[in-house]
Amino acid sequence: YLLIDDWKRPEPIREQLVKLHENEKTPLEGCVFIGDIPIPMIRDAHHLSSAFKRSPKANWQKSSVPSDRYYDDFGLKFDYIKQDSLIPDYHYMTLRADSKQYISPDIYSARIRPLHLEGENRYQMLRDYLKKAVAEKAKQNAFDQLTMARGHGYNSEDPLAWSGEQMALREQLPQIFKSGNTVKFYDFDMRYPMKPLYLNEIQREGLDVMLFHHHGGPTMQYINGYENGSGINLSIEN
Repeated sequence: YLLIDDWKRPEPIREQLVKLHENEKTPLEGCVFIGDIPIPMIRDAHHLSSAFKRSPKANWQKSSVPSDRYYDDFGLKFDYIKQDSLIPDYHYMTLRADSKQYISPDIYSARIRPLHLEGENRYQMLRDYLKKAVAEKAKQNAFDQLTMARGHGYNSEDPLAWSGEQMALREQLPQIFKSGNTVKFYDFDMRYPMKPLYLNEIQREGLDVMLFHHHGGPTMQYINGYENGSGINLSIEN
């Protein structure tokens, strides 16, 4: 399916997705949002997030949770509140008390949304990316090399959570783990700094996917924190 419109609010999009998902002959399995698709800013739902905790009295742009679970989890119920006056793509809504209070998406979803970069045309950036993606798919390159990397602070740096993700990948991509293929796992504390190693790995010939899990800001990826060590001088520096 291809749905194209100048979407002003999120509700019509969700209605279309629900309708397509309920088609018994060819039910919708997932979707990709391309361009300036309205962003649901969820309120009263911090308990559904993994680590986001902010007073609801703070600025709504900072205390709301931007989440596409509005679009892909049809069991969640919301009431629309308002559109942001400064960022029109932000649409605030509250999770209703009679909604289910857990996450279990009915379909998968993803976004392709270009950044606002000075001197760059966002839509030309989007066109260039899509052309690049089509050209890459036309090569019919087998997915046989995967590298996964983690940054500091992710999943509270819990080794059990980290190992659980590796088990999930084995279930989701069993062919990657067969003999002759390559799977690598890097953690941020394997060496200091990790950035040069990660950059080398990204440029490695034959690598199909580099999967990063880490925190970040608008212009920065958080890979390493302070260097770990038990020496006196290093402890003083930290």
